[in-house]
Amino acid sequence: MVKNKYKKFNLNVNNVVSVIVPVYNVLEFLPKCIESIQMQSYSDLQIILVDDGSTDGSGKICDKYAENDKRIQVIHKENGGLVSARKAGLLIASGEYVGFVDGDDYIEGTFYQNLLYCLKNSDADFVHSGIIAEEGNGNTRMFITTCDRTITNEDNKIELIQRHILCQHECDGEHLVSILCSKLFHTDFIKECYSCVPDNQSFGEDMLAFCRGILKSHKFIVLAKAEYHYMIRENSLSHVWNINNFWRESNLHNELCLIWKEYGYLEKMKNFMDNYLLIRMIGCMNRVYEKGLGTVRYLLPDNNRLKKHRLVLYGAGKVGKDYISQMILEPEYNIVAWTDKKFQMKFNNLCIPVNCLKEIDFDIVLIAVRNEIIASEIKKQLLALNITDEKIIWFEPLEKEQAFIM
Repeated sequence: MVKNKYKKFNLNVNNVVSVIVPVYNVLEFLPKCIESIQMQSYSDLQIILVDDGSTDGSGKICDKYAENDKRIQVIHKENGGLVSARKAGLLIASGEYVGFVDGDDYIEGTFYQNLLYCLKNSDADFVHSGIIAEEGNGNTRMFITTCDRTITNEDNKIELIQRHILCQHECDGEHLVSILCSKLFHTDFIKECYSCVPDNQSFGEDMLAFCRGILKSHKFIVLAKAEYHYMIRENSLSHVWNINNFWRESNLHNELCLIWKEYGYLEKMKNFMDNYLLIRMIGCMNRVYEKGLGTVRYLLPDNNRLKKHRLVLYGAGKVGKDYISQMILEPEYNIVAWTDKKFQMKFNNLCIPVNCLKEIDFDIVLIAVRNEIIASEIKKQLLALNITDEKIIWFEPLEKEQAFIM
């Protein structure tokens, strides 16, 4: 066991803090993480290391530390993702309070002392603090609020979510991070909140649990303090980017809306959620262009008839995907639906089956295919749905290379 360099800190009562650490292939960072927890100035801890099917020897490191520290319990399980790992830890958490630390992060020596002291001197459900984000090149940035705050009022909760979580920029100098690791919760409270997170939620699970916790709580405290070191690794799940991020963002948007609906705030959140999704999708598109993963080949026709009208895009092939990627960046395009005869993917609420077009209001259907013969066949299908001829448009797609030649 690592010798504790901090003076022991006790609150004259037995308040065990259960610290849950999901571990998956973080061999390089794990010793520093575990030792930072062992060396806490508040030492009455239950340290739960959940080996989520690691293949790099991280599980053996967990066992080695457990041999020398009776506070450590190790769970070895098949790989199931972060949510399943945290839920496995919560099942055996016996402390009055629960905190989370990711296996590649670390905490400062008085982290839990300060959070616990705050909770013990209030009747809050949880306490939030900031983070220190560290990049691989040594750069650091602190995400922290400007002052301590106690939140009890429903209006203040909604405002906090709207302005500091859904708005994707710094607001009035405030940084309110959604990660669960910078917080300390009453055990029963976080168990209820986290049990509602879908087991297969691999993206945005912290935000879902945090937002639910805000709405569920009768009181929580925001501390203008940061002692959690969040390591930014390019190969971690939250920083690896691929085309599926569009669908992940859409799924997270939908899950958040279910929470607002459950608590009766869906209407209040609508405009903020629309803006949140737009900004996140634009961010995805920027990454597409940055990485060259989805280089646009077919250019959207520059036709005023398409602008400022309620537009349905028909086609989910290369042409349709190129068109939609350009449209979502232009506010002049009002896309009300995206459809295709064989369309199986879900793109937020835009995607609908072809036979559902009769149930929505629109001005134009833009057919997004290359071949004129195929476009004619699609037009016949649309006419059979009683969509009038003047509402149906097809342009021969202009390839990017042709545009440069012209």
